[in-house]
Parts: sequence; structure tokens; C-alpha cells
Amino acid sequence: MEEVPDFIREVLSDETLVLTADDDLSVYTPLSELLTSGEFDFDFLPCISQSIAAFHRKSRERIDDASDPVRKRELLAKIFPEPFLASDTPESLQCRAQQLTQADSRSFPNLQEMRALLERSDDNVIHGSLQASSVYLNSTGSKVKVKLANWSGVCVGPVTFDLACLLSDFFLAFYLHESQGEREFVYKLIDGCKRLVEVYLESLSLTPAVEFFHALAGFTGTMILHR
Repeated sequence: MEEVPDFIREVLSDETLVLTADDDLSVYTPLSELLTSGEFDFDFLPCISQSIAAFHRKSRERIDDASDPVRKRELLAKIFPEPFLASDTPESLQCRAQQLTQADSRSFPNLQEMRALLERSDDNVIHGSLQASSVYLNSTGSKVKVKLANWSGVCVGPVTFDLACLLSDFFLAFYLHESQGEREFVYKLIDGCKRLVEVYLESLSLTPAVEFFHALAGFTGTMILHR
């Protein structure tokens, strides 16, 4: 069982938000498995967005608890290893990423810019590893309960990074199911990406500036390259 920081357990103690930090996930299914199999019910997507928004909202008072420079350095080193430093060129990045996309080099995010944004941002507590494998679902009829796992990377940073981690899995699922000719699920994935962000913003009553979407797109591209 993973070690969940005490302050995270306190932040996620409200059962009414269908967001807890229990260790028992035996009756839950990881979102990653549902996206890969094509069995994900997109009606459950708002619950995921609301749960992430609830975590970000409730953890704002615990920034000091999450301000661990070691975890932040580990996250930066994990997402931006040596090949992603300034000495890299768009052409070399494109070569390594050619299995994921056919876009030209101008489509790749400015990785130095995204690294700097992640490094300097300290106004929110973030999960730090919010891929689909960290999101667990337990559905009963039309109701679903969401749990977030894998808290070892929790630190401070921009909320757009958490959202981008999850969105990157939706895009990778898009590539997978498109290659298999599963058009209906592919269309649902496209709509799902938009809905995920919309419900998140609605849950926090946010009207973001263009910089929010710039960061979200940049981090999503970064995570696709990283994966």
C-alpha cells in the first residue's frame, strides 16, 4: 500500500466530495484500464473533473505542507530529463516523438518554457502524477465514486500540470483506438477532453485567461512526448 501524506488524508476526508485517500482499491477499476479497453463510460467524466477540482480547492490551505523541494526536483527530473534540455533541437524532439505524431516541429511545446513554469509555480498543491493509472472508479448503476491514488509525487505547481497529465492519457487512447478503427470511441474521447476541462472550470467557478489554456496545451504536449 502506498504512503499517503497525512495532510492529504485530512484534505480528502470529506466523503460528500466522493474523493478519499483510502488504501483499499480492490473494488475499483483504474481509468487507464477502461480507456485502453474502450469500456469507459463518459457519463462518469464529470465526477472525475469535480473530484480533481475538489482536491485543488481544498488543498489550497496546505501549500506549506506540500512545499517539498526534493519532490519538486524529482518531478522536474522525471518529466524533463537530459534529452529535453536547451541543447535539444525541435528536429531531434520530432525524431524521438515520430511514433506519436506526424506534426511538424513547430507543433511541439516549448519545453524550456514549460519546465520553467512548472519549476517556478508554487501557488497550488498538485498531485504530480495524475495519469489515468492514478484515477480509480467504482460504479454502481448511474453512480460512480472516484479515488485518486499514487500520492508520492505531491508537491506545489500549476493545476494545469495535473489536468495535462490526465489529458495526455486521453490523447494516447485516441491514437490507440483510431489505429483500430474505433471511430465512435475516438469521437467520445475528443469530446471527453473538452468536457473534462469545462467541468473542472465550472466546479471552481473559474473564467481562465488565455495563459491557462496555453499552459494546459503546453503541458499536455510535454506529457505526450514524455510518455
